[in-house]
Amino acid sequence: MKKTKLLSLLYLLCLLMLFASGSLSGIVSQAVYILSFILPTVIGLYLVRREEKGEKELPVSLDSRALGLLIPVVAPTVFIIIFISLFTSFLIGLIFGAQSSVELGDSLPLAILSHAILPAILEEALYRYLPMRLWGRERDGSLVIISALFFALVHRDFFVIPYAFIAGALFMTINLLTDSIWSSVILHAVNNTLSVVWIFYSQSAEFVIGFYVVLAVLSLISLIFIFKKRSEYINGIKKIFGGKKITLGGEILYFALPTLALAALDLAAKV
Repeated sequence: MKKTKLLSLLYLLCLLMLFASGSLSGIVSQAVYILSFILPTVIGLYLVRREEKGEKELPVSLDSRALGLLIPVVAPTVFIIIFISLFTSFLIGLIFGAQSSVELGDSLPLAILSHAILPAILEEALYRYLPMRLWGRERDGSLVIISALFFALVHRDFFVIPYAFIAGALFMTINLLTDSIWSSVILHAVNNTLSVVWIFYSQSAEFVIGFYVVLAVLSLISLIFIFKKRSEYINGIKKIFGGKKITLGGEILYFALPTLALAALDLAAKV
């Protein structure tokens, strides 16, 4: 089976199960939500193993080189994602008069666990690790776009799709640079955790100002380290985007059409 078609079908299974979990409540809803990511991942990895012939396994830990490339990009990555998120919300609000809303409950630790840590692990396994394993040594820059596109669409919310696409592209790029899935898990968890904290305390003007000032300062400091290692980043990115291109055919429509339809219905309900 064509690899992109397989991904489309697995992600469609994830989408259907996520939709089912939203129709349920309590612990059953949570169980189905978790299975929405685990089941397609397990199926995909099983099929990959059947076809693998001496492919290089992805490392389960970050070595010193990988950490040296990862740490400087954390703050700038979060800054970019949050900026695009705010800009998207402003633009949709201006055009359609709709506002995004997120229910996180009253407990910050629980919100961080359920909306930051858990999604980071589950989503990275399905939307980054599985494609990296599926393409093995053939993975290149096209994989960055493919994984980001699927990752963005699964959120089925026009408030989220734009910044989820950018986030997905950045996450996969740093994974390929460091050759480790843990890079995107860390980036994803940090980004989601800061987003949850921001939502909890966004009513405080002092907190919001301090939040952006600290993030901007950290991003500027990080850019200094990125500049010092610029040759390593540039050479790595050239290597990623200079390989054989992965083709993406009409199979994306299996996944794109239902997700965009759900996103349109959700936006119409908010207008």
